[in-house]
Amino acid sequence: MSLNALTVFLFLQGAFTLSKCTDWKITIPRNLSTVTGACVEIPCKFSHPALPNPLAKITLTWLKVKEDRIPMNDIIFHSENSSYNKRTSLIGKLALKDCSIGIRDLTKEDTASYKIKVEIEGYKNYTYPSAFNLYVKEEPLVPDLEKPSSTIKEGDNITFTCRINHTCPLRPPSWKWNVHFGAIKNVQLTLGEGKWQIVSKLTFTAKRKYQGQYIHCMTSFKGGLVSKVIEAQLKIFYPPGNTSVIVNDDPIREGQNLSLSCHSQSYPKAEHYAWYGVTQSGTALILPEETNTLPIWSIRRTLTSFYCSAQNSEGKQISPVQHLNVLYKPEISSESKCIMNLASMECHCIAYSNPSASIEWRLSESRINQSREGYVVHTTSSGHVTESTLRVEVPQTSNIFCYSANEEGNTEIHLHSIYSDMYKYMMVGFIGITVLGLVMAGAVIAGRYCRAKKGISDLQSVCKVQEGSKFVKASECSSKPEFFKDYITANGQSKGFSPDYVQGKPEDFSTDMEQGRSLLERLYTDYPRNSIWVEELYIDMTQKSREQEEFYTEYPQNRRNQELYTDILPRNSKNEVYTNTTYRPSLPQQFEPITEGPVMPIYDTVSPESQELTIYQNMEQFIR
Repeated sequence: MSLNALTVFLFLQGAFTLSKCTDWKITIPRNLSTVTGACVEIPCKFSHPALPNPLAKITLTWLKVKEDRIPMNDIIFHSENSSYNKRTSLIGKLALKDCSIGIRDLTKEDTASYKIKVEIEGYKNYTYPSAFNLYVKEEPLVPDLEKPSSTIKEGDNITFTCRINHTCPLRPPSWKWNVHFGAIKNVQLTLGEGKWQIVSKLTFTAKRKYQGQYIHCMTSFKGGLVSKVIEAQLKIFYPPGNTSVIVNDDPIREGQNLSLSCHSQSYPKAEHYAWYGVTQSGTALILPEETNTLPIWSIRRTLTSFYCSAQNSEGKQISPVQHLNVLYKPEISSESKCIMNLASMECHCIAYSNPSASIEWRLSESRINQSREGYVVHTTSSGHVTESTLRVEVPQTSNIFCYSANEEGNTEIHLHSIYSDMYKYMMVGFIGITVLGLVMAGAVIAGRYCRAKKGISDLQSVCKVQEGSKFVKASECSSKPEFFKDYITANGQSKGFSPDYVQGKPEDFSTDMEQGRSLLERLYTDYPRNSIWVEELYIDMTQKSREQEEFYTEYPQNRRNQELYTDILPRNSKNEVYTNTTYRPSLPQQFEPITEGPVMPIYDTVSPESQELTIYQNMEQFIR
C-alpha cells in the first residue's frame, strides 16, 4: 500500500497514530465538529515504552495549543491538579492507558488544536507531537429527514425518520416534531471516532386529513441552540370525500338564475363530475352538466333538490342532497272551498308559500283573521302550508274571499259555495216531494179530465133526450153529440141541459150554467155513491115511446133503421125509478124505488141486501 493510500485511509477513519518511536503511540481523532453549547467526548488511547517500574505513577495533561500567544500551551486538564479542570473531565482510565476526556458547554473560543502530555514517575515526560482539532460552530447542525419512498395512500402505515450526528452521548440533543399525531421513538447510535447519531422516528396511519401537511423535525442543544428545520409535505392519495353541493347565491327567489358548485376533498383532484335533481315525488333526474358547476335558469319550487358526484383515480363519492330554500309568494290551493250546511257555513282555505303566509278572510267590507261574534277562525301553519278554517253561524249570501300574504307577495281568490251531503239530500228530498206532489196532482186532474171526456163520449153514443117518449139506438146517433133537455124535477125546474141555451157549439157541452160545473162534477156531487167506481157510468136513457117519437120528430137526423130495444116497465110516479130485470134472472124480483135526491135519467140496478149500486157501461152489458 502506498503512502498516499494509507494517508487517505487514516483520514477516512478519522483517527491516526503518531509517535517518535515505536514505543510512544497515541490514537485520537484528527478532528471533530460540534456547536456552541454542546459538549464533546474526545476518545484517546496511548502507549509508552516498558517501564523499569511497572507501578510508576503516570500523569496526564491536555494542552490547548496557542501558536500565536505566549505561553503557547494552556492546560485544560490535569490529572493531578483539578484546578485546571473547569469544564473538562477524564472519561477514560489512565491505568488502562485511556486518555479520553470530555469538554462541556463549548464556546466558539474552544475551537483549537489539542495535544496530550504524559509524565511517568521515575522516567521521562513525553508530549505527543500531533494535535487533535476541535471546531465549535455557532451555526446549527442540519438534520437529515428520510421520507417514505413509495406512494402514500389513505390507510397506509408510514414512517418519517429524522437523523442528526453529535459528539455528546451523555447529553444528546432533544428532538422536536411539528405534528401531534403518530408515535415517536428516539434511538442513539454509536458511529465511532467520537461521533454519535440520534435517530427519531415518527410513525402514523395516513389519513386524508393529513393531506398537504408539512412534516418537519429539529433538534435543540443545551444553551438554546437549535438545529435547522427540515421538512417534507405529505401527499396522500385518497378518493373524493366530503362531497357537497355549494350554493353560490342567497337568498333564492322563484324565477331567479343561480349556480351550484360540486365541492369535494381528494388527491389527486376529481376529474369527473355528474349532477342530479330530485323532484317533489322523489324521482332522480340525471342532468347534462359534467363540470363542477351547475347553472340553473329560472329556479322553480317544483325542483329544489340537487346532488352531485365526484370521481378521481382513487374512487368516487356522491354528495348528500342539497335542498334549496326557494322563496315564493302564497299560492292558494284549488281545494279551498266553502261548504253550506243547514244552519251554518264552513270555509276552508289552503295556502302554499315560503316563508309561511298569513290568511285573512274577507266578507264584503269585513276583514276577519281571528274568532269573534258569529265567526270562528282556526289557522295552522306547518312548513310551507298554511290552513285556515272559517265557520259562520249564519250562512252568508255575500262573496267570501281568502286573502294570503307573506314577504314575497300576496294573492286572493273568491271561494265558491258548495252544499254538504246532508244539505243536498234534504234539498233533493224536498224537490222530489214537490215534484211527486205535482205529478200526483196532475195525474188526478188528468184522470178526472179523461173520465169526464169518456163519460161525455158515452152520453153522445146513447143520445138521451127528455122530450117525447121515442128513443133511437146508439148507432143511429150523429157523430157529434146533441144537446138535451134535462128531466123536470118535482118542482118543475130544470136541473141540467136545455137546448134553449145551446148556441150551436157541441164541443162546449156545458152543464149547470148557473154554477159552471160539468155534468160529471154535478153527478159526483149529487150522487156521491157513484164516485167510487172506476168504470164509466152507463146511462140508460129509456123513456116512453112518446118521448122517443118526439125526439125523432125534433131531431130526424138521428133516426136509424133499427130502433133501440127497450123493455122498461112504466114508472109509477115521477120521483121513482125502477130497474128492468127481465134479462137478469139472477137479481131479486122485488125492488124498492130510488127516491133519494133529484131524479136523474139514470137507471140503477140495486140489490136490496147490499144496497150497493151496479153500474153498466152500455145496453149490451145491461141485457146480458
